[in-house]
Amino acid sequence: MKIVLKNRYFEEVGLKVLESVMKIKFTANTSYWLAKIYDKIKTEAKYYFDAKNRCADECALRYEEDGEEREGDKVIRTWKKGDIVLDGRMVVFADQERFNKEVETLMDIEIDLEIRKFKIILKDEPNITPKNMRILLPFIENIAA
Repeated sequence: MKIVLKNRYFEEVGLKVLESVMKIKFTANTSYWLAKIYDKIKTEAKYYFDAKNRCADECALRYEEDGEEREGDKVIRTWKKGDIVLDGRMVVFADQERFNKEVETLMDIEIDLEIRKFKIILKDEPNITPKNMRILLPFIENIAA
């Protein structure tokens, strides 16, 4: 069986959130399936984020010459011609509209995870929260009380 997700899942949930859910104490069965799911998602997410980063690189504004930023006599930042312009830690885009359109297209791509859904018995999982359930719902076949 396969589970179909859109790349949008990686933006909405993110790997760090899934990692935090994996740290919760679950039954052996749930922990096993979460580990398998995480491994599959991590691989698929890499393709998505690589493509998104390439798009950001293509659409980014770049410095036209070498330069530096100073505070008084102290140099706090330098750049070379062709380096990407940053505002803090955020990329400044020469073509923000193109970047947004490309990312939207990437997020709508469906991916197939070759893994079967698993059954979860809520009474055996006292640490599960509604937020955890929202994250796990695409992977759960059956929820028993």
